[in-house]
Amino acid sequence: MEKFLGIALGKLTHNHRISEDDAKILKDAKAARNYLAHKAASPYLFAGNVAKALEDEFGMVEASVRSLANGHNLLACWAYEFEEGEPRPFTLSRVYPEGVTRWIMTPVYEALQDG
Repeated sequence: MEKFLGIALGKLTHNHRISEDDAKILKDAKAARNYLAHKAASPYLFAGNVAKALEDEFGMVEASVRSLANGHNLLACWAYEFEEGEPRPFTLSRVYPEGVTRWIMTPVYEALQDG
């Protein structure tokens, strides 16, 4: 799958005029997806102290969730603009990534607080 995502992303950035910022958002989202899908759980599989393992990995998990939310937001905005023929709802597109990140990470924050 890594190769398919990488090839698709390469074609998108090469064949279409997208900004360097948008290309970076998509590349970061791809890396985040791969991390979350393949590596995020591995510290907990053999950890005697799951809470400690989670604390050690927390920053990377949170950053990956945020990157993936940013990538999804970008694609959703493009789809909206294509389908509706008008600019995306700017306010919603600005708050969506942080809201999604908070929604996903809140149970993790709570688990860490509860010990």
